[in-house]
Amino acid sequence: MGSLGRFLLEKGSRYRQCLSAVKALSKHRLSFWVGATGTSGYLMISPCLSWEALFTFGGIYCCSAAAHSFNQIIERHTDALMYRTCHRPLVTKLVTPIQAGVFGVGCAVSGLLMLNNTCGALAGSLSLLNIGLYTLCYTQCKSL
Repeated sequence: MGSLGRFLLEKGSRYRQCLSAVKALSKHRLSFWVGATGTSGYLMISPCLSWEALFTFGGIYCCSAAAHSFNQIIERHTDALMYRTCHRPLVTKLVTPIQAGVFGVGCAVSGLLMLNNTCGALAGSLSLLNIGLYTLCYTQCKSL
């Protein structure tokens, strides 16, 4: 294999690692179901698939992903001690806490903007409150 082939394999491997880290930081399956549940409420009011419904799902998904990212930053030392969580990207140093924080802030801002612009300021405010409650209250109460 030539040097171009090795270069492309290395880049592909790095992109797969990055995608794996993003999926783990966001807890993509759980965030998907959180978004689906919230969007089902939206669809009860406006029962047609639309761009607004898609942005509602995206906003909820991103806010959930942000909360999970912040949770993993706070709990990275505890996660290292438990078998169930010792393979998370912050524990394995696949990403740094700063990178996870930037990802979390990016998800939070984009999610809040989507919800604020699609569903209104109340939805955006409640999502921000939810991120704060999950990160500051729930995460801290788990250690009691």
